Amino acid sequence: MTASVMPAIADRTCIVVFNINDTSLDLVVDTVKEVSDIPENHIEPPPVFFSGLGKVDDEVKILLDAEKLLKKGDLAKVNSAASAH
Repeated sequence: MTASVMPAIADRTCIVVFNINDTSLDLVVDTVKEVSDIPENHIEPPPVFFSGLGKVDDEVKILLDAEKLLKKGDLAKVNSAASAH
């Protein structure tokens, strides 16, 4: 399978090269802000309460799953406290 969709090239266009197993994958991106070499032992899995990423203008926002932020029974306590007032 060959992908050949080529975006418009601009001054900040970059090619990002990934090595996955024995395969090289080149991606053309609009811009790269920073490249970091992070040791594997400093990388942690994402928390389960992330529901995704969103893009607003030129910024990426982390989306939280509010239900997963709460422990079981916490929402009932919040509802109970709110109805008491």
